[in-house]
Amino acid sequence: MPTENQANLKKRQASIYYRDREHLSADEILALLEAAGSRGRFSERDRSLLLMMFRHGLRATEAASLKWNAVDLKSKTMKVSRLKKSIGGDHPLQEDEVQALITLRNIYPGSDYVFPAERGGHLSISGMQKMFTRIAREAGLEVKIHSHMMRSSCAGFLLAQGVPIQDIQAWLGHVNVTNTIGYLPVTPNAFSKFNWNWSQDK
Repeated sequence: MPTENQANLKKRQASIYYRDREHLSADEILALLEAAGSRGRFSERDRSLLLMMFRHGLRATEAASLKWNAVDLKSKTMKVSRLKKSIGGDHPLQEDEVQALITLRNIYPGSDYVFPAERGGHLSISGMQKMFTRIAREAGLEVKIHSHMMRSSCAGFLLAQGVPIQDIQAWLGHVNVTNTIGYLPVTPNAFSKFNWNWSQDK
């Protein structure tokens, strides 16, 4: 029988243990993409992985298990299969995503997975996290990065564009809009009407 301390060690820590915050800015996302594509044997794979996770709000396991049979380069669409009882659907692909995927297809012609591991199969979640840590360091970001931040940052990016919450909910595949609201950042603009002027009339 495991001791109480051993049982506690197996429990998932609070999110702050894995990352300093939940969202990355657009500039930080761009810095990660640039760093991912700048060096290493897997630069094309890593940059494409980050781009797709951010654009489509993919969880790490959803991205790792993505297969080519879910991608239609001719129609520029991708069938997203969600986890955690979320709702999947067909997502449109942007032109830079299509070009990135074509490049990956040419680099790894024998792989069933869009983002293959070095020895075949798909990337492991632990391997993906190590990749995120390395890329964040190379990008010069002094933030503890976790793969799930790409999904949260996707929601924040869409919200900043004025996309309705219901559309963000559908994009992320949330069954309940409450889950979507939990992903959305509280931006400084939300408090822009606060007046901290001491001399204001009472």
